Amino acid sequence: MALPNVSLDDDPISDQFSFLKGSEDVFRGGFEWGAAVKKVREHLSEAMNARHVAFLFGSGCSSHYADAKQVGIPTMQPLAREFTSTVADTGSKTLLTESDRKFLEESLGIDLKSAYSTNLECLMETLHSFRFAFGRSTHEQDRSISCDTEKLIRKLQRFLLERCIIGAFSAGDDTVVGFYEAYSLRLVG
Repeated sequence: MALPNVSLDDDPISDQFSFLKGSEDVFRGGFEWGAAVKKVREHLSEAMNARHVAFLFGSGCSSHYADAKQVGIPTMQPLAREFTSTVADTGSKTLLTESDRKFLEESLGIDLKSAYSTNLECLMETLHSFRFAFGRSTHEQDRSISCDTEKLIRKLQRFLLERCIIGAFSAGDDTVVGFYEAYSLRLVG
């Protein structure tokens, strides 16, 4: 069954559809579904062949469970649970030690069992705020707190980096890469 030929002038609903390439409206002058799909694919294919193409994907796009096992990159909630609930040995560069927890609670008033246990971004923002405020203080004790806070920020950054680069995908599992390849091929196909 062929799709009806719809003109922008005839149908107010079709006014909602536009495809801009630069300042040019590719659909200007008429809109027919079959031709529109073909035209969009042509333009996307051309863009995909450009020298520098980047896609920004949202949180969770690289996460995937297969047989109840994470084969991609975990989302922030499980990472937050791991970071805030694990107690590491002294000297850990990626997990909180008992002295880190004591500092967070006693010096900064941070309860890791609160919202931070499910939101690492919130914890990172809070730590950056403390570092900023204490780092500008004229009191020596406050600058010391800023330095200790900086150490925790770096620990959290190392934790996130490690979890993002070490996983089933780094051991050869190409499940998530396959999703991205299929997505890219679908765009130009």
